[in-house]
Amino acid sequence: MSKYTISYDNMADVLYIIVKKAKATQTILDDDYIAIRTIDNDLCGLTIDGFKDRHDDNSWKDIFITKYIADFNLDELPKIN
Repeated sequence: MSKYTISYDNMADVLYIIVKKAKATQTILDDDYIAIRTIDNDLCGLTIDGFKDRHDDNSWKDIFITKYIADFNLDELPKIN
């Protein structure tokens, strides 16, 4: 069982990874256009726009997640078609 809540919005092509169920007070967009959501500098979650598109154009990198959540099990990511 995952300690994270993972959801994917197929229509919007957005992957959400929730680390803490709390309302983030700050959102930072990194150089890879990953939205990092925090409360008092503690990670609440990640929002990754273009999840499927990044796979389709081969620009996906697992580090998009693991640089923020080192112990994240990448096998838990949704399979995309």
